[in-house]
Amino acid sequence: RAHSLVSFWLRVGLPPLPFAGLHLGWSLPLSWLDMASDRLKEHLDASQGQVEKFQAAAEGDKNLKALLRKFTNAWKSLHTLQCGWYVPDPSLRQMLCDRLIAFLVPKYSRLSDLVAQHSFLAKQLPLDGKSIRGAISDDFFQGRGGA
Repeated sequence: RAHSLVSFWLRVGLPPLPFAGLHLGWSLPLSWLDMASDRLKEHLDASQGQVEKFQAAAEGDKNLKALLRKFTNAWKSLHTLQCGWYVPDPSLRQMLCDRLIAFLVPKYSRLSDLVAQHSFLAKQLPLDGKSIRGAISDDFFQGRGGA
């Protein structure tokens, strides 16, 4: 029933409202990414290029680590959930994946690129943007369940 409703919605050219539910589950985790990015930028600005000062500030920032950990846990949970969803129409499944990639990957990639430059933070955000994109493209909406 949901599949036919979405197909009808797309066929008649209405705005992509059905995908709001898809994005809704990711809104809070994306806000955590934004807050983590802002905190990292604050530490970079405050350190004025002094690597040791930046590292000490970022390592000691429990809120930053909590935000990264929250996102990682949300990713695992939503990955498992959305891998279990099955969309039988391959073109609709691809469209859902493409929209989710466009919604999630740019913000995640910006933060993961920044985190990757600082090995002491890398364990807090273990995947890169390419891995997230691949997981969405290869796993989501296949009805197999997530690992």
